Amino acid sequence: MAGTFKFELVTPERMLLSEDAAQVVVPGVEGEFTVLAGHAPVVSALRPGVVDAKLGDSRTVRVFVKGGFAEVDAERLIVLAERAIDVAAMDAAGIAAELQTA
Repeated sequence: MAGTFKFELVTPERMLLSEDAAQVVVPGVEGEFTVLAGHAPVVSALRPGVVDAKLGDSRTVRVFVKGGFAEVDAERLIVLAERAIDVAAMDAAGIAAELQTA
């Protein structure tokens, strides 16, 4: 697909997502950054926050990540998260608890 790149979200337990994406916002320790197709190579540590991905088929996925690393090159983004939880499956109390422990 034109204008997309491979996006993989991995935790120690399993691969949560492996899809083509048009855009992904990543919570880096030095601030959020947006990854698009053709992005310059970057490696960043992650802070607790939400990875917001617009997939190639127009779906949007939001996943809370708690630490880890992101590796970007022109053709792919790999997020290696210590922990990842689908935001749609969380309630306000769960989000507050995760942020508190982070």
